[in-house]
Amino acid sequence: PYARPGVPLTKAICTEDAQSADILILASHGIVLGADSCTAALDLLNDLEQRLLIPPRPASVLDKTALEQSAELYGMTLPEDETIHAIAADAQSLALAMGGPLYPDHCVFLGRDVPVQQNRCLTLHPDKTPLGTTSECPYLLIAGTGVLVRKGLETGAMAMLRCWSDVLARIPPDRPIRHLSATECGDLLGWEAEDY
Repeated sequence: PYARPGVPLTKAICTEDAQSADILILASHGIVLGADSCTAALDLLNDLEQRLLIPPRPASVLDKTALEQSAELYGMTLPEDETIHAIAADAQSLALAMGGPLYPDHCVFLGRDVPVQQNRCLTLHPDKTPLGTTSECPYLLIAGTGVLVRKGLETGAMAMLRCWSDVLARIPPDRPIRHLSATECGDLLGWEAEDY
């Protein structure tokens, strides 16, 4: 089950069962592999990737003109990596995204709220509080169209957007998904180690 990184997560995986496992699947985090050598660990990773291989949903046709107009309106820019646009262009990915962050690094690099422009009404999800300006937002989802990013967005935040796009595009319909709660995100964002 999910545990905050640091001491809570360490305690959660310090069990006899976890210590004897070659693969730990950490809810809302990822995986930890254990092997006797780097080669064996890489073989285990490659085997696991093949077993879990899920092709992404086909990408929607990108309306670059509409995105460029929105970018000018909001004082933002388009990400260089066009696969990021699937977060907002794909209806299923957008619906999942609006539930909030899926893992701790999302909160740390992209924040708790998910800013979405829908029907000419800019809102923040998951709590749907109005957003007055996009200057504090690292990104903006334009529903049915694509993603805008703040000018000069850090490499780590851009990598998290790509990761989010990759994950969302592989979640089959009607799968129960656990998003991090506002409290869990608050614990991460208020954690001294993350501030540091």
